[in-house]
Amino acid sequence: MKKLLIALIIILASINNLNASCDWVGNTGSTSSLTVANINECFSEVSGKTGEVTINLSAGTLSISSLFDVNMTNAAFINVTALNIIGAGTIPTGSTKGSAKSTNFTLSNANGLWQITTTSSKKVRISNQNVSGTASGGNAIITIYGNTNPALGGGFRVDHMDLASTNSTTSYRSIWITDAYGVIDHNTYTTNHMMNAVYMINGNTQWATPVKVGTSEMVYIEDNEATKTAGTWPNTMFCDGRNGARIVIRYNTVTNAYFGTHGFDGSDRSVAWYEVYNNTNILEANLLDFSTRLGEARINLRGGTGMFYNNTFTHTHDGVQQTHTGLYEGAILYKYHRLMADYETYAWGKFDYCDSTLRRMCVGPVNHRPTGWRDAGCPDNCANSSGCVDQIYCGECTDDSDCGGTAGQYNYCVYADGTGGYPCRDQPGTLNTHTESTYSNTYQLAHYPSLFWNNTYNGSVVNPAGKESTVEDGIQNDRDYCYHSTTMPATCGGHATTYSAYTYPHPLVNPVADTTNPNDLTSLSPTGQQACATNPSNVAISLSATDNVAVTGVRCCVENGSTCTSATAYASRDVVLSNTSGTTWGATVSSSCDTDIQYNCMSTDGTNYSNNGVISYQMANNSDTTAPTMSTQAIGADGRTVTFTFSEAVTIGAGGSAGFTLTNGDSEEISLTYVSGAGSTTLTYQSSACIPSTDTFVAGLVYTQPTNGIEDMAGNDLATFSGAGAKTVTNGSTQSCDLATSLFTHGETAPSGLQNENTDPFVTGIKFQTNTAGTMTHCWFYKIAADTGTHTCTVYRVFDGSTVGTVNFADESASGWQDQAFVSALNIAADEDYIVTVNHPTGNWSRTLAYFMSTYTNGNLTATTVEEDYAGRYIYSTSTAYPVNDSPSNYWVDFTMSYATAGGPWQCTVSRTGDGCMITGSQVVEDGNTCSATVTLRNGWKATWGGTCPAGSESGGIYTTGNLSADCTLTAACTEQGILP
Repeated sequence: MKKLLIALIIILASINNLNASCDWVGNTGSTSSLTVANINECFSEVSGKTGEVTINLSAGTLSISSLFDVNMTNAAFINVTALNIIGAGTIPTGSTKGSAKSTNFTLSNANGLWQITTTSSKKVRISNQNVSGTASGGNAIITIYGNTNPALGGGFRVDHMDLASTNSTTSYRSIWITDAYGVIDHNTYTTNHMMNAVYMINGNTQWATPVKVGTSEMVYIEDNEATKTAGTWPNTMFCDGRNGARIVIRYNTVTNAYFGTHGFDGSDRSVAWYEVYNNTNILEANLLDFSTRLGEARINLRGGTGMFYNNTFTHTHDGVQQTHTGLYEGAILYKYHRLMADYETYAWGKFDYCDSTLRRMCVGPVNHRPTGWRDAGCPDNCANSSGCVDQIYCGECTDDSDCGGTAGQYNYCVYADGTGGYPCRDQPGTLNTHTESTYSNTYQLAHYPSLFWNNTYNGSVVNPAGKESTVEDGIQNDRDYCYHSTTMPATCGGHATTYSAYTYPHPLVNPVADTTNPNDLTSLSPTGQQACATNPSNVAISLSATDNVAVTGVRCCVENGSTCTSATAYASRDVVLSNTSGTTWGATVSSSCDTDIQYNCMSTDGTNYSNNGVISYQMANNSDTTAPTMSTQAIGADGRTVTFTFSEAVTIGAGGSAGFTLTNGDSEEISLTYVSGAGSTTLTYQSSACIPSTDTFVAGLVYTQPTNGIEDMAGNDLATFSGAGAKTVTNGSTQSCDLATSLFTHGETAPSGLQNENTDPFVTGIKFQTNTAGTMTHCWFYKIAADTGTHTCTVYRVFDGSTVGTVNFADESASGWQDQAFVSALNIAADEDYIVTVNHPTGNWSRTLAYFMSTYTNGNLTATTVEEDYAGRYIYSTSTAYPVNDSPSNYWVDFTMSYATAGGPWQCTVSRTGDGCMITGSQVVEDGNTCSATVTLRNGWKATWGGTCPAGSESGGIYTTGNLSADCTLTAACTEQGILP
């Protein structure tokens, strides 16, 4: 019977192996066949892996009806530094474009094929796949979200893909990139309708970040081949972009698609940087239905700034090169998007001129086709705002130095005679070159003209041409752009020109072998004397290991002077540590009592090795019978830390760390919570509240010893002390403990200097910092009676533009200060910029002018002004929106902070119920960090997580909480689910 059972187990194991749909060898997973289930299984099994992970796809053909959505910000990818999704067959090399055509996908009413969300330091590569069909609804075949950046160790690469559109009725986008940097190379694209082989978009926050010309912080599109084969659209863009996109197009061959982008149109902003060089562009007229138009410009710019050189354009018909241009006014057209009469024939509407007195202009609605610069749909001078679909404020100027007005709010410059001037916002010929840390006014940009040279059409040099006159365009030669026949113009508009192209090929195409050793090991633990209740006793050792790419392993050995020294090879170290969370690696080892222990440790990235790191500690003598005594007790300068020292090393026994009572001279009790120090002569506790420097604690500390509470390494208890034996605590606090909770006083009368305004819908706010971490509990704003409608408070984190929280005001009074509590208090970190905003839907709001000409401070709260980067924030918007504009005005938006328990560090106490699992992970974490616990289950048991810590999730046997803002408990309830026989 026993032999039969063994045979059955072997058979079942064999069947399971045969049915395996994703086979793993190290960090490489391979699908057994090309199915949706097998691909999804590979991604589901990434959890727990460290470093670079590769998913190899099988050969075959697969119809796709829903995209594969991979989010690398999830816990499963916490230790994954790079993700490669590779099709079957040998990836072509050299100049060969396209895939091996072994892995074939057909899109059938799908939103796309791959959608990858990543972060700044994680790499992504998608390669060697053949895809036909079109993503539905104008979506892309490949979409990459997230701020992955080669400069930060990340970046994306999409290469050797065949992407073919078969849809002739909808817009075709092969690749959509948002906020990411990397390279798209050696792909082929074919389409019979609109072509956007690549569509690049950055959020408006990108306009607060400088354009770094000639660096990796661009999207590089190089060595691709794109062909538009037929269709009713005679000419479309090869690569489009908007909202601050940074694009470099080089060494591509493009047929029947031009190089161009969108520009500012009152909502979407233009491309920030568009660099095009060493490309071959072919217009094959007989393949397309040109109707009445023989062709269009091959570089067709509607905004943004860039470099354009060494491009070759040809115009053929039935393969024969044409002698006529068939173009509007040349192969290169430079214009300001939607400020041109050319757009009268389209359904986009058009700006009217600004009225120099009222400083506003109308936007012609779609159903009112303009017949000239004065749109019949708008009043002649925009005096009656109700006749306009929209209005955009503008300022009178004589040259571009006047663009922007006093607060930089104007989008367009108008001359005194009412004719058009400079398009201030996203003006061709300007760049944001301010440092990222200041987030300076995004309208006040530095002069950086576009340059054109050595571009040829049918063998002859071509230069930019304006469709309209330069006055109407607001774009001028030798100011906003310059050109030269063969070489880069040395000057433009009186400025010396500077430019260097980025490395070619892109470093992600030909990556350099990693020769950098992992960093030195840190956080080596434990130290000092360790308890030794039994001989030998188990000790948990741990360390932190990091690398420029990824740590793939850590090994240690016990120093013995011969087979284990600091110079012992990595592979010869016999103690293997496991990755427990993040950069932390650990193992449980057995150590003898009354001995000194030294572990020599080393990490590797698979090729390179770190320097030796030492974990050194001492094991207690378990024959000790002398009880420990307390030597000193003191409150730290932060008013939260209380430190106790002892006559010998102590630890926290089974009875726990409680028992202390601290009472000040006013008979107020302050509770204490253990933080750290077990195994040493010093224990650190934390007070429940801030202790001011004026408090006294003469004979203020008593201790009632729990059974096996504080004890030495041999298990001897610290004696109880109370009454006459109580301890005097030294108060070293330097805190006043009177933290400001709001920037302003919310009085019964209006703030001083208040001025009421009536404009379009408006969002106002204030940028601030707190030097002490806390939580935001309420939002405030001062309301005038005309300010009706629903008001929404939104809190933004300036670093990444993310939304921290939002709430609608309810039960408002007719006027005066309004107060609204957030549903849940918002965590606000110390020394970091935040913006609090309130929207005004009717355009009625108030302000005090010139309030923030310098930095405003109220205790621990600061509204910072640096040069012309003011604390006041605003944007014209009909709904809540990130306020990209700054102003010295105070718009009287405020908040309430709570510091009752802020600051940390916090104790995360991990425990379990039931005996079917082992739990480890009690720890102290900094404010705002997470707590992780490791669970090891017996067969047939499961763990259900609970406690007072913020809820989190479990992955690979590790449960990670949400961000901590207080001490908490994490409990695993272990229950039996049916024990196996």
